[in-house]
Amino acid sequence: MIEVRYAHPDEAQIIHQITLDAFEPSRTFLDPPSGALSETLEELQSLTANNGAVIALLDNQPVGACRIVIHQDHVYCGRLGVFPSEQGKGVGTAILKFLEDEARKRNLPEVRLATRERLTSNMEFYQRLGYIPGYRCQHPRGTDMVVELSKPVDQIQPQ
Repeated sequence: MIEVRYAHPDEAQIIHQITLDAFEPSRTFLDPPSGALSETLEELQSLTANNGAVIALLDNQPVGACRIVIHQDHVYCGRLGVFPSEQGKGVGTAILKFLEDEARKRNLPEVRLATRERLTSNMEFYQRLGYIPGYRCQHPRGTDMVVELSKPVDQIQPQ
């Protein structure tokens, strides 16, 4: 069973490890490498203390996480990551459903996220879940293209 909830401050270390493990495979081919790989434990401690991170537990074991920012007009999902050994088990989907439910509870019109265009498996995953590509631009510090995707609340089915 997958449980998703806001992370506690004492879970910053495991979220940091999930993020590093999830983003490490992309290090060699993204330009520039993901900022997730240079995020500090202190930054994560601050986020978890302020409801800025979500954690996913599979059979009570932490396996996935993301950063969450509540804006006036959307919920933003950042740095969604799942331990590589646990990918394909519905963890990422469960995290996004949690964020979609947060948007609904807060009467916000959509959930947004961004990914590098060359991460084709990410693009396919998000689109399969109903996220629509929108704004596209070159990464400010490299050559990669970044795509923002969004899912309108009216496409989110209540659970």
